[in-house]
Amino acid sequence: FYAFAIWIGMGVVAIYEMLKEKTGDSLIAAVSPSLLLFLAVPLLMLSQNYDDHTRANRFTSRDIAANYLNSCDKNAILLTYGDNDSFPLWYAQEVEGIRTDVRVANLSYLASGFYIEAMNRKAYRSDALPFVLPPEKYIEGRRTQLPVENIVKEPYDIKKIVDFAGLDDKKAMVDLSGEGDFFNFIPSDKFIIDVDTNLVLKNNTVKPYFRNRMVSPMIWSFSSETAMKNDLAVMDIIAGNDWKRPFYYAVTVPPSSYTGLENYFVLEGMAFRVTPINIDKSPGGEIGMVDTRVMYDNMMNKFRWGNAEKKGVYLDENNRRIFSVFRRQFGRLAISLAAEGENQKAVAAAEKGLNIVPSDKMPYDYYAVDLGEGLLKAGKKDEALKVFDAIILNSVQNLEFISALPRNKTFGLEFHSGVSLQSLLDIYRITNAAGITDMSNKTAALLNKYYGEIPQK
Repeated sequence: FYAFAIWIGMGVVAIYEMLKEKTGDSLIAAVSPSLLLFLAVPLLMLSQNYDDHTRANRFTSRDIAANYLNSCDKNAILLTYGDNDSFPLWYAQEVEGIRTDVRVANLSYLASGFYIEAMNRKAYRSDALPFVLPPEKYIEGRRTQLPVENIVKEPYDIKKIVDFAGLDDKKAMVDLSGEGDFFNFIPSDKFIIDVDTNLVLKNNTVKPYFRNRMVSPMIWSFSSETAMKNDLAVMDIIAGNDWKRPFYYAVTVPPSSYTGLENYFVLEGMAFRVTPINIDKSPGGEIGMVDTRVMYDNMMNKFRWGNAEKKGVYLDENNRRIFSVFRRQFGRLAISLAAEGENQKAVAAAEKGLNIVPSDKMPYDYYAVDLGEGLLKAGKKDEALKVFDAIILNSVQNLEFISALPRNKTFGLEFHSGVSLQSLLDIYRITNAAGITDMSNKTAALLNKYYGEIPQK
């Protein structure tokens, strides 16, 4: 910046000397370049940057926030994690009045005592979170980190677990250092959550078509060796809720925060519902099981897209990232519907996923592979192959660019090369299984080529 400023100063002096020589007026020569630069710099920035900074006619934040909220049943508790899956939801409730019956709780903030205290109060039309422990048990510096000691070698009632973790008696604590550093701890890594079968059927926590899958009690196998304050808060909420209110995790919550509850996740849109049923394991390794009836109704009839599909509406990086998630959700829905024999609905879901943001605004990539697979499984082979061709083209363009770079210029591109290679691998797997040899041979050749050319970190 210093060097650049010196060159600017030299340029201003040169313009001043030139104008002074031509006009003979030192005042005009001094004022004119200053005025010119004062106007030219912002006008240049405006002309070059307006198109990729304008938010005109873009309502994606509001509508995506509503999509999260509308994924939830009435009077639900929805756990979120970051900024982009929390702040827009609070705006939608506070300003737009959308789904104020849903209580949004940010998991990251649940690690703070002040936030847990706030969650003990009613907000909008949603009641306070049903904590068992009083707020003073969560004050700063208390119960920040609780070792999971597994002293009890069998599943233990979650209410008793929470009560035990809330004790202030040193007899209910563990001295980690042997020097008087006493910590509250969790005495078992398996929690019994009682299930009132009549209640969960009556309030639609378990749908009638999932009745034969119901478990009672539900056993939560805690998957971490340490429970943080927000983990204890989640245990506390579940213990106090007794299945009275629907309980959800946003799909954008990282898997590390599920701590074993993912074994009871049912996907209903942009949120997983914690449900006391035996779920099917996804063949693709995805989290949870799809409730195709609820998810189809939510995504096809309730969700809105904030003009994302319209020309001239710019989508920045954050928007592109979340619409990639939507593409995957529609793809997963389409595949699940096809597996149930609902081919017409599967095609409708896949086509919706392809069109919420057209490919000329957001090229089909790794996140659209499931949409192609859904079309293929629903009997739309030609349409599926068109999607796969577009993904292959985009992947090859990315890989050609990256492979042409010197190794010292590829830092930070590992993700882009990785998802491009994964796209080719997934398309190979899908088409090979379907007996589409032309495309499986094509992707196999590309994989053999680029796995050798992309720098491995």
